[in-house]
Amino acid sequence: MNYKFLAMTLIVALTLSLSGYGQKTIQTEPKQIDYLGEGLGWMEIPSTEHTAEYLAKVGGVAGDPLAITSENVKGNWTLELRDLQNRPVGKINLELFQIGTVVYGSGSTTDGLIATADGAIVDNTINLDVVTVPRIALYQLKKLELSGNTAGGSFIAYSPVGYMGGNVYAEKDVPKTLS
Repeated sequence: MNYKFLAMTLIVALTLSLSGYGQKTIQTEPKQIDYLGEGLGWMEIPSTEHTAEYLAKVGGVAGDPLAITSENVKGNWTLELRDLQNRPVGKINLELFQIGTVVYGSGSTTDGLIATADGAIVDNTINLDVVTVPRIALYQLKKLELSGNTAGGSFIAYSPVGYMGGNVYAEKDVPKTLS
């Protein structure tokens, strides 16, 4: 009877050692995730001297309130969004304000959503993020070429159900004056 017990003990021990349960587990440190993206890990986001540099590298929106620009985007704008097949997606009406190259504002979509905007002027282009509520969506308008009272470029729209891209055409409402 002792032989059966000994044989069973050996079988269980052999099974455990072959399956890895009997082995010592070595824990390794998890690889540090580079949230800044490949090649940007040397830049510390909390470091105030690198924040603008980081945003410029990743295409973020950051203006300078003390910067001087010849572009004037202050006023009421109508943004017409079209998909990549040039079909209308929607319109956003915004009142934009500007301090230096910082741009911000609010407005609404043609279907009644509230919209807020935050962006920056870079040379003769504008980068603008527009968020709508209560139906949450983010519209990232990138490098809209400014030309007087018009602008054009591309956008990516994100919502909880997915995303889409397209083109945006913007026009500033200019008050008509009698001469």
